[in-house]
Amino acid sequence: MRVASLSSSSLPDSALPHSIEPSTAERARNWAFRSPVGQAGALALAFLLVLQLWQPYFFLNDDNMSGWLPVTVAAARRLWSGQALFVDPWLYGGGYQLLRDPAALCLWNPLNLVLAVLAHPALENTHAVWAMVDLYVSFNLLVCALAFAALLLRLREKYELPLSSRRIVFLSFSWTFSSFAIIVNASWMTFSANQAALAMMALGWFHHHTSRGVAWCAAGILYGLLIGHLSPLLWSIAFGTLFVLGLWRLDHSPEAFKRWIGGGCVAAILVAPILWPALQGFLGTSRSGGMSSHDTAKLSVPLPVLLLSFPFGSMSIVGGLFSIVGLKIGLGYAIASCAAAWSVLHSWRAPRRHGVEVLCLAMIVPLALLIARPAWLTEIVSQIPLLRALRFPFREVYLWLFWIHLWIALRPVTLKRPAVLATTSIGVVIWAASLFSFGPPSFTRMSLDRHLLLSGKADAHWERLRHEFPRGTRFVPAMSPRLMSGAWREYPFSLVGAFNYPALFEVPSQSGYAILALSIAREKELLVPGPSGIYRPEVARQMMRHNPHLKVLHLASLEPPRLELWEHRGGAIQSRPIALPPIPSFPVITIAPEFRGAAASTPSAFSRPESATPISPTPLLSTPEGKPSR
Repeated sequence: MRVASLSSSSLPDSALPHSIEPSTAERARNWAFRSPVGQAGALALAFLLVLQLWQPYFFLNDDNMSGWLPVTVAAARRLWSGQALFVDPWLYGGGYQLLRDPAALCLWNPLNLVLAVLAHPALENTHAVWAMVDLYVSFNLLVCALAFAALLLRLREKYELPLSSRRIVFLSFSWTFSSFAIIVNASWMTFSANQAALAMMALGWFHHHTSRGVAWCAAGILYGLLIGHLSPLLWSIAFGTLFVLGLWRLDHSPEAFKRWIGGGCVAAILVAPILWPALQGFLGTSRSGGMSSHDTAKLSVPLPVLLLSFPFGSMSIVGGLFSIVGLKIGLGYAIASCAAAWSVLHSWRAPRRHGVEVLCLAMIVPLALLIARPAWLTEIVSQIPLLRALRFPFREVYLWLFWIHLWIALRPVTLKRPAVLATTSIGVVIWAASLFSFGPPSFTRMSLDRHLLLSGKADAHWERLRHEFPRGTRFVPAMSPRLMSGAWREYPFSLVGAFNYPALFEVPSQSGYAILALSIAREKELLVPGPSGIYRPEVARQMMRHNPHLKVLHLASLEPPRLELWEHRGGAIQSRPIALPPIPSFPVITIAPEFRGAAASTPSAFSRPESATPISPTPLLSTPEGKPSR
């Protein structure tokens, strides 16, 4: 019997050995373990795990805990119960229109819809909701690491750079986890999304395929708008436009500009229905009117400190004194520190190879000036609509670090391997020492509130108090400014109902914590609270005289802690004590005199209302006739 001989050329493609055409699974494994993009993602996940081991719920601090989480959890609960998603019934007397709040744009995105599962009624008695913040930030930082590695990989192909895969992974890690990123995202989590969005937009600028470049630009803008914060996104768009115009000049081709404009148009069309009311809401806030040159200068980072903090971290104190909020001084000095800082020395003798290097420097220099804010520049920017909303220089810092890392990637390494390893190690050690030597970083950790929330004491407290606020009754928190007296203590904000905590515990408040506080107060003829949602006792009493259904939770003393409930009884305002759960003591952080000026300019429950009007015995808001509004 004759057996027919078969050659590989006569076989169909499906019958060829798998070694000729890798399977989908093999390609995925190669990408995950061999591609610098996959390696950058794996390193980012490993470091995020280290942060959680260092402090569980690492990013649950400051505004993340007191502002974002309560509103997000309340919105998720309304989603599960079929109630109106865009109207919060607990804050500002009810009917709080979230669509008008630029900071609430991040509530309406697929990531939050997924995280809403953690607020399901079936998980009510678990710690699931406390993980929402860390999952949100961790996802954004993972996307940031992946997108920046993909960007560097694209630059290596486009400009034929001698950029090794290990260097791509290292720069991606350094950019994603700079001291700035860790400190700021532990306080204001939406900046993590803007950081990721910037890398996605840049990937679109350099993409070789027009339609895919448009898609990346649109995806970056949408990501920054719907998952991040509007203000940093506007800064990314402004400087991104300048950079793309420079690429047009260098490449003698408008392709990058076309991709950028095309992506912007696509994003604008998709989000116009929710972007317009948010912009209208922003224009009604005090921030849209800008700050005085004097207050803006207080929040600047001196140029010597900025430049020294990049390679020397917290040791940059030798460059001068400064503090962003008067707290965590050592961490403040390390604001720009990153692992790749000393990598600048790797190519100091290399000749310039691409005009893009100069273009990066053209971004780095003005951004450094905007962070330092010399007097002449402060006067100029105070007249420009977009720039006059300057407060803390966080938008400029992450843009500054982005273009520095891009510049490092574009420069070839000229040092020998031992010198490269030595300088890299120095950068990593200084970055790690500045980060880990001060404890888990955050501008305001609110350790007491963390304890009260995670232990369940705050929830039990409000469970006992909820019956005090029947239907139609609301309350405001009150506290005397004298309780601060030059030191930053740990206050039981969650027990008083400050910030947005009433939304978390579902108790009706006449106050809240939002940049729209001033415009809401004008519309509803309310007195304006401090930025933390707390009123002075004399103002709270005045409000009660005009509203018999209003009650007040007054924090009368810290040592010992004493909480009072004010209510109308027998035609008079009467006070009675409210039992508090055991409150542990935390260290008192004294604000040094040279830093108190900066601290007083920042949003504080005890210093100034959002309108930046000093606290006085008179009402904080008046009608045009000069009479107190009700």
